[in-house]
Amino acid sequence: MITTQRMVGTPRPSATRTPAVRFARAAGVVYCSAGIVGFGVTGFSSMTTTRGAVLLGFEVNGIQNLLHLLVGITLVAAAGASPEAARVATMLAAAAFAVVGLFGIGVVGTDGNVLAVNTATITAHLLTAAIAGTCAVLPTDRRP
Repeated sequence: MITTQRMVGTPRPSATRTPAVRFARAAGVVYCSAGIVGFGVTGFSSMTTTRGAVLLGFEVNGIQNLLHLLVGITLVAAAGASPEAARVATMLAAAAFAVVGLFGIGVVGTDGNVLAVNTATITAHLLTAAIAGTCAVLPTDRRP
């Protein structure tokens, strides 16, 4: 009989495929990419302009690009660290994206719109929050 052994401390193969790990990895790459491409569009000046540059229908400015990079790096790092780290980071991301979406609803079109959000940005952040929150609370292991 052939047996395989895992090294102590290595996650089970199924642990790397949890909903939170998958979300953290995928969303992390997307948000890192958005931050990098966003800086390509906006440059590094006017970080908090209320009328940002438009990238694929989303209004972006420098501070938003920086936040996307930070969130993306955090999610990718958490996905690589452990399923529990990915779950916590995914839950925190859900809360942050919900706050940004709700903040956007209140400030779009005003001088308080320091993140240069528009309707597309608000919708994307609220959808991301819902998906992240769902992935964070889904079961991580189906075995008894």
